Amino acid sequence: MTYHQAKLPFSNLRNPLGIDVDRKIKTYVTDQGSDSVIALSATGEQTVVPLQGLSMPCGVKVTDEGSIYVADQGNDRVVVLDTEGNQRTLGFDGLSHPSGVDVAVDGTVYVTDSNNSRVLALPPGGDQVELPFTFDEFAQPWGIVVDADNSVIVTVRHHGVEPIKKLSAHGVETTLGFGKTGAPTDVDVDADGNVYITNFGADSFTDNIACLDRNGNASRVPFRERSVLRPIGIAVDHLGGITVLDWMGAVYRLDKTATEVRSVSGIASISPPTQ
Repeated sequence: MTYHQAKLPFSNLRNPLGIDVDRKIKTYVTDQGSDSVIALSATGEQTVVPLQGLSMPCGVKVTDEGSIYVADQGNDRVVVLDTEGNQRTLGFDGLSHPSGVDVAVDGTVYVTDSNNSRVLALPPGGDQVELPFTFDEFAQPWGIVVDADNSVIVTVRHHGVEPIKKLSAHGVETTLGFGKTGAPTDVDVDADGNVYITNFGADSFTDNIACLDRNGNASRVPFRERSVLRPIGIAVDHLGGITVLDWMGAVYRLDKTATEVRSVSGIASISPPTQ
């Protein structure tokens, strides 16, 4: 299998932390330097998402319907901008430095409450629930994703062991077999159940962007050597494209060349192969 890598034409990113890609292959980046969420369309048009009052935005999730959820670290809250342009703050209580956010198919919103060493779920119309992950007081859950089986996967930042933990829908916790990690930040899952992580503090013994397949085999995601220096965010879209955010201010996309790849305004856009 061969791949095509492209650098997306974002400009003036300053301390970017979170990333997601919607079904139109529009890419969203949370930018703490400007306290905003910046979007880049598939044709290369950059815009600022009209979210108000953000302070140190971190994780971002865009649903299939187009609602945009943001973990707003500086304000200790999670906000959503719906498809009608209405912004509201979700009913989480007691958040401290929330970092990652995801939304399940049933509308339940999940957040990593980093400074409180916990993961919370907020079902539609219900009250928040703390998930039964086992963290010690020094652990900081960071990135989060909910897979097709409704299992919750989180990265954990810690001064020591930094596992990738998975909690099944039945409450069974396991540690995923990525092996050595280095300050893992974000996590995502593709349609086949393969899990991807970014290792922000990767060294010569650690893959900076790694994948764990459904059979438990870990491998390096083949971005070009030294192209991604400080990977901090990752998003795998419905077409299988892997988009990685580099904390240094760059965004890269990787596509399998089993599909036709063509360049649009400097972006790799994808067309399905002819049947």
